[in-house]
Amino acid sequence: MGAVLTMLALLTIGAGNEPPRRVAVVYSSWGDYAFREEWDAPLKALGWRFEGFENTKTADLVARLDEFDIVVAASVANYEHTVDMAPHADAWRRFVERGGLLLITDASYDSVLDKWLGRLGPTFALRSEPCPKDRAPGGIPVPGAGSVLTAPVNLGQILGDRATIWAHLTGLAPAWRPLMTERDKGVVLAMQDLGRGSVVVTSHFSLKGADGQAAASPLVANSWLHCQARRRGVSLSDASVGGPRPGQHAAHAVLANDTTQALTYRVSLSVLEPEAKAPVTSTKDAAIAPGATLDVVLPYRVSQRGDTRVTLSISAGAGDPVDYEFVQHVPAMLNFDLRERHLYPWQDSVAYTVSAAPPNDLPGDAPRLGLRVDGGAERPLPLPETGAGVATVGKLELGPHTLVMALRHGADVLASVERRFTVHPTPRVYVRPGDLVTLVDGKPFFPMGFYHVSWPFPAEDRLACLREIAAAGYNTLHASQKGLDEWQPLLDEADRLGVKVITEFGVDMTKSIERYRGHRAVLAWNPGDEPDGQGVAPEEMLARHNRIKDADATVPTYMTLCVPTAYPRYAAMAEVIAPDPYPIHTGGADLDQEYEMIAAAVRAATPLGRPIWAIPQAFGYAKPNTWRVPKPDEERALTYLALIAGAKGLVYYTYRDQDFDMRANPALWAAMKALPAEIRRLQPWLLEGQRTDLSSADAKVRAAVWTQGGRRVACLANPTTAEQPVDLPLVAATGLAELLPGQAPTLEVRGGRLVGKLAPLAVEVVEVK
Repeated sequence: MGAVLTMLALLTIGAGNEPPRRVAVVYSSWGDYAFREEWDAPLKALGWRFEGFENTKTADLVARLDEFDIVVAASVANYEHTVDMAPHADAWRRFVERGGLLLITDASYDSVLDKWLGRLGPTFALRSEPCPKDRAPGGIPVPGAGSVLTAPVNLGQILGDRATIWAHLTGLAPAWRPLMTERDKGVVLAMQDLGRGSVVVTSHFSLKGADGQAAASPLVANSWLHCQARRRGVSLSDASVGGPRPGQHAAHAVLANDTTQALTYRVSLSVLEPEAKAPVTSTKDAAIAPGATLDVVLPYRVSQRGDTRVTLSISAGAGDPVDYEFVQHVPAMLNFDLRERHLYPWQDSVAYTVSAAPPNDLPGDAPRLGLRVDGGAERPLPLPETGAGVATVGKLELGPHTLVMALRHGADVLASVERRFTVHPTPRVYVRPGDLVTLVDGKPFFPMGFYHVSWPFPAEDRLACLREIAAAGYNTLHASQKGLDEWQPLLDEADRLGVKVITEFGVDMTKSIERYRGHRAVLAWNPGDEPDGQGVAPEEMLARHNRIKDADATVPTYMTLCVPTAYPRYAAMAEVIAPDPYPIHTGGADLDQEYEMIAAAVRAATPLGRPIWAIPQAFGYAKPNTWRVPKPDEERALTYLALIAGAKGLVYYTYRDQDFDMRANPALWAAMKALPAEIRRLQPWLLEGQRTDLSSADAKVRAAVWTQGGRRVACLANPTTAEQPVDLPLVAATGLAELLPGQAPTLEVRGGRLVGKLAPLAVEVVEVK
């Protein structure tokens, strides 16, 4: 992310600038205070003092606003126990007018849009709407958006790479300035100046973890620097420095004169390279007429690789300067790495990433890349500054191999990098190319199991879960390993019962794998739960995947994902992708999310050769504003919605975690015990058939047909609580027959169409004649 800038820029916004006196962070109790500490790490990284306030203590914060320069609303900050800010509206306006920054994140709810910002006056009016389901996510800066997106960190690039958006800002009063939109032009970041301060709002949420911190720190730092500039009379429309290459560059400061008189700006440039003893400096004065703007350009040169500090110091008239300190990272001449270091006999290509940073002023022909496999002839490649590719290696012998990427200029080799990979024998557990069915010991396998979140419980509780789900007909257990020695009894008992185990690590991952690899009960290794929701970068998950494969290439890696818009970024980082839609809440249920999220994951993962194992919701809690226990008909609908969407496995969450025990929910458990027999009846089609999804984008009923060996099976599920009509094409069909014992068809075939009505939350599974 931002190969051009490092976190160093965040830690020192500019030597001449003042840090805020203090930052107040507002949070709510939603999700058992899930976001209370969301801003701790980003603010600590900046070295800023901060204090947290639960939203129920708003009156205490308002009484102390003069002690703070910044107020940050964390995710769901005013969602639970919502406080109406109307009595405090004047105080909030005074806070901003005197130069304060009010930063609202997760601006997706009326609790912050209406009950907070809307109370400040009509110029602050705005609403939110859910993003369109068919949108193409990805942030795009609005032209002329201003320095908040560019200085000193390229915030537009960082936020543009994030996927945690579910709502767009709409109905913005004219005083709002949109800064970023998604590709469908839906606004996701906006700001408004008031007096000497500013209000910044974004529908980005969940700024926890490394990925979140990488967005949160520059978001608040850039916004605060904008307020610093306003306090000092500097109006900076845009600022930038050169690219991440050695050579000649230019720094730009686009300045505006918002006054009614001529104004002279002084712009000083300081460039400090990694090994330099002192910076190289230059200064330019710029006279700007009232109402005019001017792009002030200062050239400079970079000759070293590493972190170069480029500082633009800008002052208006006789005012104090504002320092915009960019940290320009000039990378190595050539970076080259393999996405996959472990191949199997059916694979003949290797995915890779490459970036090249030759000097930008080389004479003559442009540099070029070349790739060699095992010392063979070099293949020319185009030269992207950064990009991904696939190298065809052909059918190679088992064992180690090499790829060498070279960066050439004329007859000279500027740089070369060698990477090794291994072709392994056919593994014990793998995903069959083409249909993405799992094979265990050479036989098709449909995983159907449960999670056991083992951390709070003794090993005996986990063994009891294993035995009970095996007795109910389940063949897979996802469990948490707390101690290195405790896994042998679990795996042995699982093997005796015919159950396979997915391991989540609470011990040293490599040691555990090296000890238990080869055990017949091992199905997969889990490198980390919900990295997309925890701020763990895709590159880190790929590194964990490769560490696992280095230790055991005989079973796949398995990764849970929870943010649909992040699926494309993570889908290549493990061999099995497991999305976890949990659509049943205390406030309502939208079961169609099960279909939509699994279908989105299938679209992202199938081209990469990754199957989707769904994690249907099978839990609920007594806490308010959280998930509730599914009803039996809801659970069955979730199961078939996942299958219709293309799931190649089902691992339910959960049999047991700290706040849920399946044994305490007899109605749900009775429904769960009935499902394995149904799925076994469908396995010939699920494992060897070809699925055709009959669902339209706006369908009220989801449906698919599987064809295998000349026989067809149709599955339909109604995710709504209302009876829904069915009218779907069914080519060459003459009738329907019962497939599941005791479940006669309620629909019928007429004129080559499947017609009838499906009851609320109903599922119909029939053979097509």
